[in-house]
Amino acid sequence: MTLKSILIPTPPNYFFSKNDPDDPRLGEIVKTAQLGNTDLKPDDFVLMGYPDDDGIRLSGGRLGAAEAPKLIRQFLYKMTPSVLSNKKIRLFDFGDLANVSDLPTRHQEALALTANFHEKKMRVITLGGGHDYGYSDVAGFLKTHGTLATQTSKPKPVVINFDAHLDVRPTQHGFNSGTPFYRVLSEYKDQFDFVEIGLQPQCNSKAHWSWATDHGAHLFDLKTIETRGLNNLLNHPVFKQITPQTPLFI
Repeated sequence: MTLKSILIPTPPNYFFSKNDPDDPRLGEIVKTAQLGNTDLKPDDFVLMGYPDDDGIRLSGGRLGAAEAPKLIRQFLYKMTPSVLSNKKIRLFDFGDLANVSDLPTRHQEALALTANFHEKKMRVITLGGGHDYGYSDVAGFLKTHGTLATQTSKPKPVVINFDAHLDVRPTQHGFNSGTPFYRVLSEYKDQFDFVEIGLQPQCNSKAHWSWATDHGAHLFDLKTIETRGLNNLLNHPVFKQITPQTPLFI
């Protein structure tokens, strides 16, 4: 299958419209697109969905993330463009990843898609799916920016994850929603700075916390942030080194 063929177009009824020129909505601004679209330019926003929660099922979690791309679009496309900016955004919806192969293959398909967008300097937004797709998204980002940083003098990329969970479970029993950052930190060692914010003690084992720290992760638990404030967080060296030239993934 080609990358183009693994994407299912978003149904037209998802693109909300008020039919009122004085009250535009994102559903009227966003454009459907396919790979190979010649209208795309650097810094365009591209959006893609993962209607898939097999990784959550495999880790014994709560299902439902497969519905997220549909439901997020339902509310997102009803919103108005920001009144605080006169900048016109260019947003392209590429549809959803087809759920027709096994989970590891789908992860690689998603990785190839996101890497393709990053290579063209697009701003990538993905919706839904189990957190196992965090591997695909981050690896697709690092495949471009991590390689550039190691081969040139460009700043090292920074990846920031807001979550109660570390998601660094080993992969000896397969891939699931608890394994994405184990995979990324193992495969892209020393190619990026990794930050986890909002971690909660009841959600993570000491062994996983130690493993992440040993592999260079910068970990910030929720209680510390609540007691010391955001300024203490932002004064950490990993944040102070971020510049407008730093490739940043959130």
